[in-house]
Amino acid sequence: MSENVQGKSGLFSWLNENFEKIFMVTGLLAIILFITWQVIYRYIITQFIERAGAAVWTEELSRYIFIWISYLALSVAIRKRSSIRVDIIYDKLPERLQNISWIIVETLFLVLTGVITYFGWGQIERLLTFPQHTTALRIPFLVPYLILPLGFGLMCLRLLQRIWGQMRVCGALDSLLGFALALGILSPWYLVDYIDPLPVLFGYFALLCVIGVPIAISLGLSTLATIICSQTLPIEYMAQVCFTSIDSFPIMAIPFFIAAGEYMGAGGLSKRLLNLADEIVGGLYGGIGLTAVVTCMFFGAISGSGPATVAAIGALTIPAMIERGYDKFFSAALVAAAGCVGVMIPPSNPFVVYGVSSQVSIGDLFMGGIVPGILTGIVLMLYCYFYSKKRG
Repeated sequence: MSENVQGKSGLFSWLNENFEKIFMVTGLLAIILFITWQVIYRYIITQFIERAGAAVWTEELSRYIFIWISYLALSVAIRKRSSIRVDIIYDKLPERLQNISWIIVETLFLVLTGVITYFGWGQIERLLTFPQHTTALRIPFLVPYLILPLGFGLMCLRLLQRIWGQMRVCGALDSLLGFALALGILSPWYLVDYIDPLPVLFGYFALLCVIGVPIAISLGLSTLATIICSQTLPIEYMAQVCFTSIDSFPIMAIPFFIAAGEYMGAGGLSKRLLNLADEIVGGLYGGIGLTAVVTCMFFGAISGSGPATVAAIGALTIPAMIERGYDKFFSAALVAAAGCVGVMIPPSNPFVVYGVSSQVSIGDLFMGGIVPGILTGIVLMLYCYFYSKKRG
């Protein structure tokens, strides 16, 4: 409550917790509208109008809106501290060290976003000097590229808010200690002239993951460290890649798959799928375990996300399995493995990413994942059946 009050009455009162969400929801609805129009135009209107052409502008505009809302979503993740990270060591630390670790993590995160903000503005200056336009709508490239300084600048503000709030929790001494440790981690960047690329890349990535930096940010920071320490590429390349790496129409399917899973969980469909699976296999040995596997297969076939499947189904099935006498480690492992089955059964987010990266047909990948996914699910169910029958 105090944080919300502070946000409303402070210098950045306009930057409240719903600032990004307004644009994200609007952008998501706009993408749905444009893609729906493209489908209607391609498969209905063109059947009645000769030489109707193709509504390629919808794809182009949807891609750029997708890039904008993706980086706005990262600002929301910063505010909620919901990015995926390795927290095994963090969970074992005393509370004081946990608080200091957040100072370190968010300071390192701020360095990355600050660098991309700075060089993102450099991209804008180049586009002002040498104007370019998009293919379909002839929009100046300046407009979509504005997300680099604006989006990452917004992330910087969110991180500064987080760091300031964490400093109030830690106190002056612990905050200084956290900043000193963060500078120590970055010290090779400015103390050493040259380091081989591989030790820098993998060493920094492992270190950052261990101390709890989100995995995506660890990848970005380790890449930035490699560029600086090994002088392999110009730093400006980082800002360019942040835009081009997600400027892909097929990748847009991923957030919609995940959104479908979220809607399922919020609307109660997860529980109904669980009840359906329970009717199918619930009467056998290890019924609740078999039900968990079958439900993960159903859920994964809609959301395409392993983590979303495990989170939605595990929250329902793991407590029930423990209550019925299952070992808690077996319960967690079974649901985690079943979540991987959901990734193999289409639609699958990893298949989309792999298809885009390797220029392979995503449809063929989806077709190829059906049988292995079902077979893996059956093997998991057989193991759960014999495990439960043996242990009663």
